[in-house]
Amino acid sequence: MWFFGAMLALALSGCGGLSKGEGEYGIRVTSEPSGAVVYASGKKLGTTPLFLRSDTFPTKRVGVVYRSVGTLSLKRAGCKTYHKEVDDKVLSKDMHVVLECGPDYRETPSPEPAPATTSEKPTETGDTIERRLRKLNALYKKGLITDQEYRLIRKRILDDL
Repeated sequence: MWFFGAMLALALSGCGGLSKGEGEYGIRVTSEPSGAVVYASGKKLGTTPLFLRSDTFPTKRVGVVYRSVGTLSLKRAGCKTYHKEVDDKVLSKDMHVVLECGPDYRETPSPEPAPATTSEKPTETGDTIERRLRKLNALYKKGLITDQEYRLIRKRILDDL
C-alpha cells in the first residue's frame, strides 16, 4: 500500500501547479488587487501573494480515499469576500483570484491597521492606561504605596476605560 502512496506523491511532484518553495511543496495564491488576507478553513494564514504548503488543508477520508478538503477565503477592505471549497483537484495548481471591489475602492499597500484600543489611547497626562498600570505596579512592588492605595488607584485607572 505504501508503494501506491509513494507513486502518487512522485506523480504529483511532477505536476505543473505544485511548486517547491520554502522547502515544501504547495501552491501560490495571488490576488488582484494584492494584499488580500488569506484564510484556510477559517484560520488566518497571511496576505497575498502567499505560498500555501501542501499540508495547509488536512486530509480527510472521502469515500475510500483520503483527500485534502477545506474552504479558502480571501478578504480585502472594500472588496467582496471570496470563498472557494477546495480539494486535491483545486489545490493541484496555483490560484489567481480577481476580487470584486466596490466603486469606492482605492488601492492601498496593505489593509488598514485596526484602531487603537482604549488601553493605547493617551490620557490627559499623555500616558496610556497600560503605561499608567505598569507605573502603578512598579510603585507597589517597590513598596512605595500600600495595598489599599494600589487598589484605589488601579480602580481609578480602569474606570477611565
